[in-house]
Amino acid sequence: MNKKILYIINEGYFFLSHKKELAQQMKNRGYKVHVAVPKDHVWAPKNFSNNELLKSGFILHEYDLSRRGQNIFFEIKSFFQILNIIIHVKPSILHLMTIKPIIYGGIISIFFSKIIKVFSITGLGQAFTEKTVYANMRRFIILKIFKYIFISNKSYLIVQNSYDLNEIIERNVIDRNRLFLIKGSGVNLNEFPFTEEKNTDIPRVILASRLLWEKGIKQFVDAARILKNNKINVRFILVGDTHESNPRSVPKNIIKKWVKNDLIEWWGRKENMPQIISECKIVCLPTDYGEGVPKILLESAAMGRALVVSDNPGCREIVTDRVSGLIAKGGAPEEIARCIKELLTDSELRKNLILGAHNKIVKEFSSKIIIDETIKIYENV
Repeated sequence: MNKKILYIINEGYFFLSHKKELAQQMKNRGYKVHVAVPKDHVWAPKNFSNNELLKSGFILHEYDLSRRGQNIFFEIKSFFQILNIIIHVKPSILHLMTIKPIIYGGIISIFFSKIIKVFSITGLGQAFTEKTVYANMRRFIILKIFKYIFISNKSYLIVQNSYDLNEIIERNVIDRNRLFLIKGSGVNLNEFPFTEEKNTDIPRVILASRLLWEKGIKQFVDAARILKNNKINVRFILVGDTHESNPRSVPKNIIKKWVKNDLIEWWGRKENMPQIISECKIVCLPTDYGEGVPKILLESAAMGRALVVSDNPGCREIVTDRVSGLIAKGGAPEEIARCIKELLTDSELRKNLILGAHNKIVKEFSSKIIIDETIKIYENV
């Protein structure tokens, strides 16, 4: 039997941080695990190399990918490189993740009728949440492509939150019996264990994310300004890095100005997230991004930290307002500041929300649960 699985994704580091456990489980089940990733890295640490995939026991394939996609000849090159990888590997299961691998790999896979195709959408994105003319055009094009590449009865689609599930159902993108809801990538409860809050002189509130405007960075900083103007003694900390080639990334000079004005601290990119989370009281993510299920919220809830989030579909999978966290309605800085202040001043509420979120993670979001659900799809098809 041809027991090969090929994962194609747009970032090698992301694969290791989100899908390594899944791939290792498939390897343990006797599959040869192939992983195709771009040659370059956008959000990975500076010392990261795709050779880390080889060290993890996976078979590595590399291709060229432009995240911005403004050169048609480069896009054609990427398309044919992905085609060559699929021809070379001849997988029995092809699992495509993130938008370009889904579109390019999906179109190619139509001509390989014997391959089982699994598509993972980590969030439909702003094309489905915004109401602008440009967003409507993008949504129309994406839906047309999706309907085309999902038409095969050997194609299966995984979405991460209920909003995306309902959007796909309402727009009749794929047969309902080939559509699955699996809530994120899960969290390893051994790597992110529940810990009691540390007593620090000044409580810390962190926002850990790629530093994109859509992640609510400015709203977070404005909330810090509001609380500091009201003499609330609290440290606001940004954890994450910028990327100058991405027009949506927050410029470093603006972040440095916020730091100089004593509004926030900027710790940059950190790999020791369990330690970072353990040292804070509140984790805030006022995102307007097309999230699937934000991993930082899974990790923070697992470790027993209070959550303040925006009313975002991905965030709502984890946070039920006043049950497992606080939702800042509308995402306005004033509302974010109010939620943070309430959690800082009401320790009983904070404790109850922490327990509510942690229990939800254990019951629904452990990496074991998520991996078992994904493998069940592989096996059933």
